[in-house]
Amino acid sequence: MDLLPSNSASGRKQLSDRKISPPSSPLLTTNEMAKSKKCEFHSHTNHNQNKKAHRNGIKKPKTHYAGSMKGFRRNQKYARLGTQKALAAKKAEAAA
Repeated sequence: MDLLPSNSASGRKQLSDRKISPPSSPLLTTNEMAKSKKCEFHSHTNHNQNKKAHRNGIKKPKTHYAGSMKGFRRNQKYARLGTQKALAAKKAEAAA
């Protein structure tokens, strides 16, 4: 490679000025590589992935929104009525 500056305006070496040497070893085509390493590489396998996934359980994705309060309010209504009935029964038992 020549280290003298080229005739460009900035004095830098142009990319086209560089000499590229050929590779030292010949490159194999994909077909030749497959023939030479036939037993050395394998296709992808999913072995053991299901066991690994279920080891800690497959969890539902977290929801990032506020859910409806309808079911909560309905349950609160029945819980309040049940508590009132229990208190009324306790008062009736204490009065008797």
